[in-house]
Amino acid sequence: MRKTVFFVMCAACLMPVFAQQGKGEVSVEEAYLRESVPMMIIREQAASQDREGKNIALDYIREAMNNGDDTRALLPVLQELALEGVLNKTRFEGRVSNNYADVRLRAVTYMGEISTKESADALMKVVLVEEEPAVITEAFRSLSKIDSKIDANKGDGRMLDVANWIFNQINATGPDNRLALAYLDAIEQMVPKMPQGKDPTRMPNATEEEKRFWRINLDTTDKVRSIASNYKYITGVREKAKKVLLTLAKNRSS
Repeated sequence: MRKTVFFVMCAACLMPVFAQQGKGEVSVEEAYLRESVPMMIIREQAASQDREGKNIALDYIREAMNNGDDTRALLPVLQELALEGVLNKTRFEGRVSNNYADVRLRAVTYMGEISTKESADALMKVVLVEEEPAVITEAFRSLSKIDSKIDANKGDGRMLDVANWIFNQINATGPDNRLALAYLDAIEQMVPKMPQGKDPTRMPNATEEEKRFWRINLDTTDKVRSIASNYKYITGVREKAKKVLLTLAKNRSS
């Protein structure tokens, strides 16, 4: 009922703004309102204390993304929602009362659709503090989707570096099939961006950055090989790891 009332109120707020359409030119103030009212609604709902309000904000964000709206203003809101209950904690009688893993899951999913360097940076921050395996898994998938400036073409191995670090942290408590599969999916997406050919550590003119990225590449291969040979993982995960290993080997020999 509360959600229905909210949508009615939103529609009432937006009607005067959108009623100006079809009347020719609009003033600067009217143009500002057209942009700011939906964003104001999203921010207010994202800042609410209850799960329902945050999901309403995510519904609006989903609609804005589907409409092709500018997503740059949405990213800070998504990052806040992705850290809800992890860094942004609200306590009631000593207990965290806003640990909404479902909200964080939706937020990192949408962040993966914003293919910018800033989105990749925000996702990296999320995975460094997240504790819920399902959210970490989705964050890996989102990272693998992003076609950002953080790639091998710029000599930057941060995405691989962070992915490997998170893999080490989570795997320290025991193999996780979902996480391993998400990790393999992410690595498979990144392979085309990895450096090809000879080992730069044996080349006199290679830069330190090129050498560092190559070492990260080798570390990634070791991680994938450990999955392929670990029978604590299900068969499907091990077979996926073997496929990724073959792709990595072909990439290095190109």
